[in-house]
Formats: sequence, structure tokens, C-alpha cells
Amino acid sequence: MLQMPVIRVLFMLLFMLPFALPLSANANNIEISEAQINHYLSRKLGFNDQFNLPGIINIRYKVDQMQANVGRNNSNKIELDGVVSAAFSYNNRQFDSRINLVFDVEPEYNAEQGAVYLKNLRMLRWSSQPQKYADQLQLIMPMLNNTVQTLLNQFPVYTLDSNDATQNMIKQMVKKLRVSDGKIVLETSALL
Repeated sequence: MLQMPVIRVLFMLLFMLPFALPLSANANNIEISEAQINHYLSRKLGFNDQFNLPGIINIRYKVDQMQANVGRNNSNKIELDGVVSAAFSYNNRQFDSRINLVFDVEPEYNAEQGAVYLKNLRMLRWSSQPQKYADQLQLIMPMLNNTVQTLLNQFPVYTLDSNDATQNMIKQMVKKLRVSDGKIVLETSALL
């Protein structure tokens, strides 16, 4: 006799479930903090490259520091501040320089991978220490821009964990990516 009320309750729950779930639909957004992005960027540091025009100039450079400022302006872009070390051989002289860079990028979600990449890198400004080598450094700015863009294109700043059942399920449900103060939000249509 006790089974009949249990079946009735289960039937009512199943009947009402579609009406109750939409109330919690927004509770499953994924937030990626500025700290998480900066942790990723710090793990990718040390990327280096070289530019050589035989008999004219040889430049070796390395990305030493990169830090994201997420949601500091009213756009969907993230600002990256970077520091690059450069060693030059020019006119039989050698010198070292430190380059401070400011880029902006757009976060982009790849649903197949469940990953967020930083795309469309644009150099906003740069400066060097010592300033007297700025003309020589101007030669490598397009290559430096390409180097950083290549690094960001190859490695996502965040990937949903496929071993986590909830994140794996949410992976295909991301409908929109937005940048807000200090975080990237992956908005979903998940009904979990």
C-alpha cells in the first residue's frame, strides 16, 4: 500500500520537473578568474625567438612576463601587459634591452575542445629600456607580435575538465562568452 503514494509522488515530480528546471538554468555558468588566466600565462613564460639579418642585426628575445587585466574597460577585450628581454648584435656592438608591451586580445570559446583562447592580438603600445635602442627594436615589433599571437593561438588559457562530469556536460552548452570585471564568463543553457 505504501508503494502507491511513492509512485504518485514520483509521477508528480517527473511531471513538474520541466517547469522547475528553467529556474536554475543560469546557475551553471563557468567563471574563469583573472588569477586563473595569469597562472596559465606564467606557466607559458620563457617563450623565445630570434631574428637575424646576416651582417646587419641579430636579435634574440624572450617573453619574461605576461599579465592579463580582465574586464577593466567596457569592451569584450582583455589587456595583456608583457615584459620581453632582448639581446642585440648591431654594427659589431652588443647590447641588452627590456621591452614593455601592452596588447589587447579577444577571448574566444572553442566548443569542440571546451577551451578558451585569446585571439586577435593587437599591440597597443610599447616602450624600451634603455630608450636609445628604440629604433633597432622597431624592427622586431611585428615579429614579436606574431610570436605572442602564435603562443596564444596554440595553447588555451582555460579548458573545461573532461574528467569532471558537470564540466564535460556543460562543454557543448556554452552559448555565449562575455568579459566582466576580473573574469571571463561562459554562459550556458545547462539545466543541471
